[in-house]
Amino acid sequence: NGAIHIENSVDACWRQLDAGNHFLYEQPKAASSWKRKEVQELHEDPRVHRVQGPMCRLYMQALDTDGGYVRKETGWLTSSKEFAEAFECVC
Repeated sequence: NGAIHIENSVDACWRQLDAGNHFLYEQPKAASSWKRKEVQELHEDPRVHRVQGPMCRLYMQALDTDGGYVRKETGWLTSSKEFAEAFECVC
């Protein structure tokens, strides 16, 4: 069940924050999960950054006949300012 997976993922993010560690939560930019209460509450924490960018930033390439980079917009929540700065971009 997708809802249970999201709840477990967000719970793991909170545990990482509470332990003083970093986390990374990733979903497609247009995913409806960004509107879920638990995801929004995590995003509102001042230790958390939300960034977005295309997967080509991670050098993801398509296996189709064009073979080009994938421009799928993806969103991340992270407690790492360095990660947030490195991955918010355009290709």
